[in-house]
Parts: sequence; C-alpha cells; structure tokens
Amino acid sequence: MDIYGETELPELTETAKRVYAVATARPSISAQQICSDSHLDQFDVEFAVDGLCRLGLLRSAPNDPEHLIAVSPDSARLQVTGPLIRSVRQTQEQIDRINTRLLDLVPLYTAGARARLDPYESESISDLEVVRKVITELAATATSEVLTSQPGGPRPEEILAESMQRTEDLLARNVQMRTLYQHTAQFSQATVNYVDRITAGGAEVRTTATGFTRALIFDRQAAVISLKGHQAGALVVRNPSIVEFIAETFDRWWSQGTPFPTQYDRDQVITAASEVQQAITDLLIEGYSDRKIAQRVGLSLRTCQRHIAEIMRRIGAQNRLHAGYLLHDARLAPSRATRPGAGSKGMATLGEQVAPVAQRAGEVSATPQSPRILPSARSSGASDAVLAGQ
Repeated sequence: MDIYGETELPELTETAKRVYAVATARPSISAQQICSDSHLDQFDVEFAVDGLCRLGLLRSAPNDPEHLIAVSPDSARLQVTGPLIRSVRQTQEQIDRINTRLLDLVPLYTAGARARLDPYESESISDLEVVRKVITELAATATSEVLTSQPGGPRPEEILAESMQRTEDLLARNVQMRTLYQHTAQFSQATVNYVDRITAGGAEVRTTATGFTRALIFDRQAAVISLKGHQAGALVVRNPSIVEFIAETFDRWWSQGTPFPTQYDRDQVITAASEVQQAITDLLIEGYSDRKIAQRVGLSLRTCQRHIAEIMRRIGAQNRLHAGYLLHDARLAPSRATRPGAGSKGMATLGEQVAPVAQRAGEVSATPQSPRILPSARSSGASDAVLAGQ
C-alpha cells in the first residue's frame, strides 16, 4: 500500500509526463493553465494530475488549493517509498526475531536426534596424548578380550616399552590377548623380545604377509582405529555393529596368520620370506607403486625397491610394465601345467614359469632360477605411534 492506502501506485504515462513537464515550468499552476499549455483535454489532465499527486510529484499550493506545485522526483521518492522502507524494516526485524527463537532450539533437536538415531556416536581425536589416555582407560576397563592388529613391520623399541606394562596388566587380569603383526616384524629383535615376554604371560601373536587395518578392539565393545588424514589421531568407535565388523575382519586375518616364532626356525624364516616375496609379486601384478607395496608388506621403501629390482632381474623384465605382463602370465602357468598330462611340471619355480613367457614375448631369454630367500627386513620403518597401545 502507498501513503494513501492504495495497493498499487499509478503508472507514469506519457500524458502524465507531459503534464508534469508543464507544471515544472511554473512556480504554481492551475488545471486550466495545464490544459492550455499542454493542449490536452480536461479529462486527460485531471486523470494525469490525480496520478502525479498520488506519486508525490504534484501537491496543492499552501495558500491556493486551486493551484498545483511540482515536487522534485527525489523528494517524491522519499515521500512515497519511506513508509514502504519502514514496513520492510519492521518485517525484517520480525523475521530476525522468529529466526533467533527457532534457531535457539536447534541444539536441543540435534542432541535428541543424535541420541535417538545413534546412541554410540564415534569420537574423532586428533591429539596424540588424548589418544594415549583413551587407550589406557579402555585397557584398564577391559575384562575379557583385547585384539590388536599392528601392520607396518617391526615396531619401534620405545613404543614396545610403553605398551609393555599395559599389556602385562591385562594378562595379569586374565584378559585374553591376540595380536597380529606382519611377517617382517619377525626380523626385529626388539619385537621378538617383546613377543617372547607377552606370550609367556598367555598372549597369542600371529603374523601374515600383507597389510591389514590398524586397530585395537576392547571386549568387542569399543574399537580404536586410525584417523584418516591425521597421523597423530584416532577414531574411537562404540557402535556395536561397526565394532563387530572390525572384530570379524580381525578374526579373518587372524585365521590366515601363523604363530610368531620367538626362537630361530630356518623353515619358518624361509616360509615367511617366501610369503612376503609372493605378496610383493602379487602387488606388482596389480600395478601398485613401490611405496604402496612397501606399506602393504611392512618393509621400508628402499628395502622393498631392492626386492622389486631382484624380482625384475630374475624374470628378465626390462621395466615395470614388462614385469607385470611376465608375472601375470606366470601366475596362470600353474593351472595350465596341472592339466592332464602335465606331469610334475605343476610345481615349477617362478623363474621356470616366467622364462618361456619372456621367450614368447621375444624380449629376453631368461634362465630358470629358484626363488631367492627374502633378506631380513630390519628397517621397515616405524609403525604409527598412535595405536601402538598393545
């Protein structure tokens, strides 16, 4: 509504503009004079004058209602829009008040919805000291079982020393403990000493060739896993379904593991070395980078690269692409060799399998060789200190 209570303001027609132009030429002017000066009939002039007055562009002279005075567009604009601006401001203030009152209820709704939808919300922790405190508290309250998986090969001595007391306290309370390492941890004397001590107290430790998820699981009620993007952080999970999923994943890896040898066993060393070498070969076929392969098998990057170079040398590969081709074809060779009439060729060594493949490719004439035992991986790099709690 305008200042006169109208819902819509009149349009500025060409006639109205002509009347306004005539009115601006005089200090004041009557309707008859406008008709004379504009050469418009009386009806058109009266209609235009009415519209201009409603727009605030014309007003009656103070001392002579029969005469009209032209008003500047700026003054008319302020006069006409002023009430509208005040109305808009009042409406905006009312909107702001409503928003404030309703937004004050958001925390209450969020808290209620969160409790309703997920009473076991995960906790993201980025501070290393807080992570250690949480792990210590969970270990102190564990009553039946603690499962730990520690990928990355040998573990730093200071981390092992830090977790020793906590581990022995758990074992003293008859809490069952199972720990999973990678095969390369067997070549670390500090890790061997640690495992020897905790297994004497009743803990079980196994190793596998390739990597797995780093996790600590307490009584299958809480799990602590790595926090992506934060090397010093961790995610504490208490949702029963998620914790059970993590625990079942651990159980699957555990079933594939072999007992950690605390005494030197040549056959065990050869078996572990062969499995690590086979894992490197499989990852090469899958096209993983050197760095990713090193992480997956628990070796330092330099040690892993030496093994990759040795594998490529043995099979006569000229580059990574060529190696992938030769290794992939060699992987298929055992199934072909064990078909009827294949005789004892089904157990051919890697070199024996790859040599004819390379010869068919016309790239290299490889000499059959037996797999070389993997050298000790004593410098595989430190595991994350974050979850080294057990």
